[in-house]
Amino acid sequence: MTRTTDLEQQLAHLRWRRMQNERAIRSSLEVTKSLQQKDAIMHVSVDSASERSMWMASVVRDEFSRPLVISDEELLFLQTEEAKTKQKLEKYTQVKLNTVTKIKQELDKQESIVSTGTEAAKRVHKERQSKMKVIEKKIKKTIADVSNRKELVPVVQIPMQLPFYKK
Repeated sequence: MTRTTDLEQQLAHLRWRRMQNERAIRSSLEVTKSLQQKDAIMHVSVDSASERSMWMASVVRDEFSRPLVISDEELLFLQTEEAKTKQKLEKYTQVKLNTVTKIKQELDKQESIVSTGTEAAKRVHKERQSKMKVIEKKIKKTIADVSNRKELVPVVQIPMQLPFYKK
């Protein structure tokens, strides 16, 4: 009798172990399946994102390789706006240059006063003069840059199209 109960207990334990193994196998299969689905989704999204970015880059390269085609009215508008902008920049830099010139003249007037002063005052005065020279050079470079300014985008004029008349 004890032998049969031992066998029944062993069978029950083996059934329980088999159920545990089957449950573990099912859960690992489910996890594997969900990971495969996630991998597939990530693979598709990564590929589509990289393909889209490559496509966008090719479109941008293509657009920049072609000249900008505009009508005569648009060209005239752009030219007048460019001239206005250039004129404003030149006027602004000229005002700055005039201001720097006035300050330099004031420094030159103060030089006679400073020459009778202390060494510290002379050193400060020389530093101011050298700084004003640097500023003046920068402003003159800006004026030269404005006058040498070129268009950013090549422009090709197209002939005006005549309107289509129905008869």
